[in-house]
Amino acid sequence: MDANLLSKGEDFNKPPEAYVIFITENDVMGKGMHLYQIERCFLESGEKFGDGSHIIYVNGAYSDDTPLGKLMHDFSCTDANDMNYSVLADRIRFFKESKEGVLTMCKVMEDMRKESLREVAKICLQTKY
Repeated sequence: MDANLLSKGEDFNKPPEAYVIFITENDVMGKGMHLYQIERCFLESGEKFGDGSHIIYVNGAYSDDTPLGKLMHDFSCTDANDMNYSVLADRIRFFKESKEGVLTMCKVMEDMRKESLREVAKICLQTKY
């Protein structure tokens, strides 16, 4: 995965910072926190590995007056008028309320449906159903 982040001629021993962020529906870690930052480390010493890779789990059920809490609230909204962040609300309005946005979403959904059918057909052919 890291190789794709490097440009030709860049030192493989010095990869760029890479973040993988999982926004989950609920608190999948079950520790009552809104955010879990995971870093690779040496188990023997606890020292960080320092390879530039970071993993973050965000509890999507978290909602309060912090910027993250407001964002998680917005992610669960079905009505743009109930959102905190105007940039996100404006995009929701575009895709739900404008003719161009609705057509775009219909095309995306149709493409996903076709891809799913291709995958099912491929599996069926492989298993001879």
